[in-house]
Amino acid sequence: MVNLNSKAVQDQIRDYLNGEFLLESFTRLGGAPDLDHVVLHLELVRETDDALYVDCAFDFDECVPMSPSGVVHHHHCYGLVHMRLHPASGEVAEAWLR
Repeated sequence: MVNLNSKAVQDQIRDYLNGEFLLESFTRLGGAPDLDHVVLHLELVRETDDALYVDCAFDFDECVPMSPSGVVHHHHCYGLVHMRLHPASGEVAEAWLR
């Protein structure tokens, strides 16, 4: 089984969340997620021979431009998605909201 706390697995999950625009769905003020500071909290829910089922909670700051001069407001956001991962690689097969 893959190590859920490894940098490689966490990077894959961050890339998936960003690529599927899941992070944006948790923003509230029309800003963009600060992708450099997404914190993941992974919990293994169930393991089968061909999949790992994981709860993925995350925290990040939403960056909201406030003026033409470049002032940016940071608004804390969080969310939870459920994921199915490939057990050997940690690659995300699918994610969904509950």
